[in-house]
Amino acid sequence: LLDGFGSISFFIVEILLLILLLIAASVRIMTSAADLADANQRHVQLVCASIPGFLLGGLLLAYYLQNPTLADLPIMVSLLSYFLDATSRRISTDKLTGLNNRQYLMSFVLQEIQAQHDPKNRAPELYLLMIDVDFFKQVNDRYGHQAGDQALVRIADVLKTSCACYPGKAFLARFGGDEFIIVWEAEEADIVEDFRKKIHMTMNQFNIWAYPKADHSFDQEDPLYNLQLSIGIGKYRDGMTTVEFLKEADEDLYRIKKAH
Repeated sequence: LLDGFGSISFFIVEILLLILLLIAASVRIMTSAADLADANQRHVQLVCASIPGFLLGGLLLAYYLQNPTLADLPIMVSLLSYFLDATSRRISTDKLTGLNNRQYLMSFVLQEIQAQHDPKNRAPELYLLMIDVDFFKQVNDRYGHQAGDQALVRIADVLKTSCACYPGKAFLARFGGDEFIIVWEAEEADIVEDFRKKIHMTMNQFNIWAYPKADHSFDQEDPLYNLQLSIGIGKYRDGMTTVEFLKEADEDLYRIKKAH
């Protein structure tokens, strides 16, 4: 009897520890997701956080109905959910940079504009940053398209790093070629201007890290290791369409690009 009682007690302790570990894992993933600025990365984290919840639900269901095989059902549902989400992510993600692609961007902008029209919406002002690489053609012509792809990946990392320094919801996308877009919510225009400066500063830091020389000397004339960006800003105003919203940022980008 003692052996039997001890075995049962040990089994209960194992189940309780497993439940606590699943809850802790889910909470930890959700907490780390809340700190991510990129909405795309945050979504992936939240999907991962749901998997321990499915497993926990399966264990509780199996225990309540006294049928261990029922634990398999939530597990299969969680794996199917993760597979479908991963497939959706592949469709909406730019393969080179890992950012959102243009198709997903357009649907997201439309969704955000519709949210701005909601009278119950108390979200901050909506801004769109259109980013273009200066003299990018020189990189491809001098070093080849493979080096150009590496440069685009570096720029994507710059944008991710810059967004992580600011609170709020940021949506990063590769618009096409060497153009990128950030859809961002901010309380004041000055914060957006600071954000633009932060991107330039981060770009300069990444340029220095990317330079192959041991002394980290910086060649201002080399287009590959001195990547520079032009950043236009558009602010959403009532009545704007998606095209008009993009056009405002594009016009500001053209003005800055011409100056560069």
